[in-house]
Amino acid sequence: RERLFDFMDVRLREMDAAGVDTAFLMAMDYDYTGERLNVPHGDQLVQLAEVRDRHPGRFVLFAAIDPRRGRSGVDMLRRAKAELGIVGMGEFAPHFFGFAPNDRERCYPIYEACAELDLMIAPNCSIVTSHVSRWCDPAYFEDVAHDFPQTNICLTSSGYPHWAETAFTLAASKPNIYLDTADWQARFAADPVDHVLRFVRRCLNTDARHKIMFGSDHPVYNRTVSEKRWVEVFAADAVRRGLALSAEELDLFFSQNAQEFIDLDLPRPAR
Repeated sequence: RERLFDFMDVRLREMDAAGVDTAFLMAMDYDYTGERLNVPHGDQLVQLAEVRDRHPGRFVLFAAIDPRRGRSGVDMLRRAKAELGIVGMGEFAPHFFGFAPNDRERCYPIYEACAELDLMIAPNCSIVTSHVSRWCDPAYFEDVAHDFPQTNICLTSSGYPHWAETAFTLAASKPNIYLDTADWQARFAADPVDHVLRFVRRCLNTDARHKIMFGSDHPVYNRTVSEKRWVEVFAADAVRRGLALSAEELDLFFSQNAQEFIDLDLPRPAR
C-alpha cells in the first residue's frame, strides 16, 4: 500500500511536468489469468480509491472485471460503483478471456450492469504480445455499441497496430464509440511521430472529430517516451511536421472529447 502511494506521488510529478490535469486510473483484473498479483483485484480497487481521494480532481477510477467471474463479477462492479465511486469499467481485457467480448452469455451481464450504473467501458483493442489478441479486434464492439447505445465505449489504443482502420470507421459511424492514442508509442523509435499524427489528423478531419482522445497507457511506455514528450508530439512536433492542430482541435483532443466521453465535470486545462 505504501509503495503504491509512493509510486503515485511520482506519477503526479510526471503528470504535472506534462501538463496533465486528470488521469483515468485503470486497474487490471489479474485474478483469473494465472498472473496473480500480491493484492487481489477487490483490494486493489480499494487502494486505488484511496489514491484518488488523497488527490482530489487528479484521478477518476475505473474497475476492471473479468467476465469469467460470472455473477460475482457483476456484484463486484456494483459494489465498486456504490462504495468506491468508480466511473467506468476498464481496462476490460479480452486478451485474457479466451472468448469474444460480444459473447452474450458471458459478457453481456457486465455491459447490462454498466448501462444501468451509467459506467463507461474501456476495452483493450491492441495487440498484446504475451497473449492471444484476436479477441481484442474492435469489430467485436460494434455489437456492444449497437445493443447498448447509451453506454460510451473507448476502443483504447484505437486498434493499434492492425485494426486502426476498423476502430476509426467505428468511431466515425457509431455515436457512442471513442478512441485514444495509448500504445502508439510502440513505434516511437523507428517512426517517431508521423504515424500517430496522421491518424489524429484524419480523425479531426472527419466525423471522428469529437471521438479522438489523448491517451498514454502510462507508465507502460515511460521507458520509451515520457508522458511530457508524448504530449509534445501533439502540441509541438505536429507544428514542425506541417500537421499542426488548431487551438480548437487541441482542446477537443486533450480535454473536451474526454469530458464528453466520461460525462463528468473534470478540471478544465490551464494551458
